Amino acid sequence: MLTYRNLWSKLLKGPTLKVAPRGLPCVELLVVRSRYWVGEIVPRPSLNPRLGFMEGLQLVAGTADKLAVQRVAPKVDLDLFGPMSFYGPRVVDQIPNVLAELRKDPESRRAVLIAANNPAIDAVKGTTPCTLAIQFFIRERKLVTVAYLRSSDVAWGIPYDVMQFSILALSVARVLDVTPWTIELVGGSTHIYDNTRHLQPQEKDNPRFFRFEERTPKDWPDLRVWAKDRVEWDFFWSAGVPEGIVWSKMPVGLC
Repeated sequence: MLTYRNLWSKLLKGPTLKVAPRGLPCVELLVVRSRYWVGEIVPRPSLNPRLGFMEGLQLVAGTADKLAVQRVAPKVDLDLFGPMSFYGPRVVDQIPNVLAELRKDPESRRAVLIAANNPAIDAVKGTTPCTLAIQFFIRERKLVTVAYLRSSDVAWGIPYDVMQFSILALSVARVLDVTPWTIELVGGSTHIYDNTRHLQPQEKDNPRFFRFEERTPKDWPDLRVWAKDRVEWDFFWSAGVPEGIVWSKMPVGLC
């Protein structure tokens, strides 16, 4: 199973495909699976954890607030944040059904959020999201979260995807009282653009981890409100971390 550092090595040392969609040269692998701990912050240089937290909170809150993104990442290109990249409005109304399915049958294979829920419209508008679906499995009381991506950018996409899917997984696990375990990314195209090669992790760099505080809400409606408050209000943030989220010495599943 590939880790984040393994992905960089595999793509940069080959053999890989060399392609240039939209005129942007990159190296690419097709149909790649990589694994991360829930709450993992991968060791990528210049990563802004505040942006990852904000994307995850907006996913749970169901919002698409560009000004909130700019608040935590003033230099970010807001043109990158639109219908393709805000997953919350696409999936938030499906989450209660996923929770109900897993309560009814914890070993279900039907607990799926469909992000590409208007494929005909997305195709016409060019807004097909990078993440097409997110599936949840409970096995041995551990929650495994699987995201299926049509396009997975190793430098700019995966670090923030892992963070936002972790916040979603922590929320689902908390409501269902199971252990949040791993994030599995399955990428149709997993790639590194030529102009982002300098962001390769260094050997000395190690991942960091975060988790929810025990006092974080345990039911879904309250979790949505909790997330929305942190999207909207600066005073819920301290030292770069939203109130209710804390740093952890190890993955939350091993605590």
